[in-house]
Amino acid sequence: MAGLRKERAGGACVAALWHCARVLRGAVWAVALAAGVGTTAAAQGPGPAPLGQPLPRAVAEVPSVEQVAVAMQLGALADVVALEMARLPDPLSPLPKGIPDPGWAQIAAGIATPGRIARGMRRGIAEALAARADAPAASLAEALAFWTSDLGRRAMALQLSARTVLADPAAEAAARAAFAEATARADPRAAQITRLAAAADLVDPAVALSLNASLAMLRGLRDGGGMVPPPSDEALIAGLAAQEPMLRAELAGWIEALLYLSCAGLSDGEVEVLIAATATPGAHELAALVGRGAEAALTDVAAALGLASAARASHSLP
Repeated sequence: MAGLRKERAGGACVAALWHCARVLRGAVWAVALAAGVGTTAAAQGPGPAPLGQPLPRAVAEVPSVEQVAVAMQLGALADVVALEMARLPDPLSPLPKGIPDPGWAQIAAGIATPGRIARGMRRGIAEALAARADAPAASLAEALAFWTSDLGRRAMALQLSARTVLADPAAEAAARAAFAEATARADPRAAQITRLAAAADLVDPAVALSLNASLAMLRGLRDGGGMVPPPSDEALIAGLAAQEPMLRAELAGWIEALLYLSCAGLSDGEVEVLIAATATPGAHELAALVGRGAEAALTDVAAALGLASAARASHSLP
């Protein structure tokens, strides 16, 4: 048994990294992009809203967890993330890539429930709000205010719809190809997407979140007996660090495809609003806030999936 478990665990570090990366890569970009749009639109103060969209007046006080959850549609985001996680493979499965594994799908769906993910996000956001209780709240309130406007709700709906579509590997491949073709023919929209991805600084936070959740999953695999001999934290971190360049390239390509797909429903002027929004203080505040929520939720789920995978592997061996 130990020998088989060791053989399976030989690729567990890489498998767990990609398992988490495919789920987590979209979470941070959605947060950062949403925060940036909200701040640009709402921070303009008196006068007409950009692109003719009416904006509610922001209240300059620390928002509640519920206000953040409603404005950022965290319930819908949790539904999408749960769907993505349920479609991912068991990191210790001996099945070839692409072979259905209904047993693991049932286990994953039972762990990565929308309710658990939403509760974890709310918990992380609550902790982040408490930590900034004495900080000025105006820019954060302005960022949140955007998401109750017509444009904000539409932009968020497009983001979530694109996430759902790209949960299908074939759709993801098609979106990547479409963006590559648009870039090759010097399509102005492709240039906009490249500018947006760069201005929003979406890749670094996504890489960090993916690595942290992957480490949580690996610890679950190890602590559940799925890695023999059990590696130290230092060894796990070193293994993940070695994969970081490949992960960064994967995430960057996926972000471009997702932006290209989700922005297809926006005008060039609306995309310019997104580009201009990404460097504002309120955008950074909201991105960090919801990023804390995403990390709390997804490291919890990733650790539980690691433990479940190790338990399943031990039960399947003679």
